[in-house]
Amino acid sequence: MREFHMQCVADDIEAMIHSYGGNREQRRRIVVTYQVLTHESIARFTDFQRRYHGLLPGEEVFTIWDEVDINAPDLLYVVNVTGDSILTAGCELMTLVAKKF
Repeated sequence: MREFHMQCVADDIEAMIHSYGGNREQRRRIVVTYQVLTHESIARFTDFQRRYHGLLPGEEVFTIWDEVDINAPDLLYVVNVTGDSILTAGCELMTLVAKKF
């Protein structure tokens, strides 16, 4: 149930980026996802992304992608929300989004 609610938070904030973000005029496709990292999911990230963002199995993260090129999306940000309540996690994600978009 937690994963469902966290993905709902990600979806709502993604919609807010598209509606109110300062980059609305640009042709960027910003995608926000939530996931609990596993060895399998971490393997889908590049070595650089794993090291730069400190991705470890068992952590809960929101990821923010720029999918301007659907075949090669760019990972822009990772927000680690391990152990946070749903509202706290949403606040942390929204704080980053408000500063960056």
